[in-house]
Amino acid sequence: QVLCQTGQVYFIDIFRSDWLRYNLTTPSTGNEFLAYMKFEPKTSLVFDLTYKVESKYRNHSNAKTPLVETLEGIKRNFQFRFTFQPRKSLIFLSRLKGNSYKINENNTIGYCLSQDVLWIKPKFQIKSRIAYFYSEDYLNRHYIYEHDVLYSYSMVNYYGHGLRGYILFKFSPIRLLDLWFKASIFDYFNVDNIGSGISMIPGNKKAEIKCQVRIKF
Repeated sequence: QVLCQTGQVYFIDIFRSDWLRYNLTTPSTGNEFLAYMKFEPKTSLVFDLTYKVESKYRNHSNAKTPLVETLEGIKRNFQFRFTFQPRKSLIFLSRLKGNSYKINENNTIGYCLSQDVLWIKPKFQIKSRIAYFYSEDYLNRHYIYEHDVLYSYSMVNYYGHGLRGYILFKFSPIRLLDLWFKASIFDYFNVDNIGSGISMIPGNKKAEIKCQVRIKF
């Protein structure tokens, strides 16, 4: 790993597994390479770009043969972010993510475009996002961190084709009291149901509401 004063990071990882792994029934080798570049012309304006390539073996089957083969899969990811902070309390974060996965001459893609708006004051905060996403295959899904209520960690899985939005409020009217409220929704395109079995949701929308109160003594 190399870290320069110019905001560049390069990372390479070469690994070997002598035993079985998830979705792989033989020993295997692989490698990962990551490059990160950051440009900050002024404190209120930041651009950064991340590019990552992963090469890993996995089990693969197709409709032409019942046999399961062990093939090399190559996944490429990139992310471009633009952060603008016109005021100390106001932040705009634009993000573009894309990826491709290739195995046995089969190439699939995915991408996600999101816009975050954060307004942060000592007694009141609003954090929100709207995102448009598409993933051709489950291996093209996107993971993006999402702000949540206290002690709750959200790394949301963007899979399929649709929209994702959320808004999170935090209100601290007095020193001993904090209140959180979060509303989020997935709106999928061209689906009639979400999930399967007993967890299946009729329709193409999945919404969630969270409320939390903290009283400090």
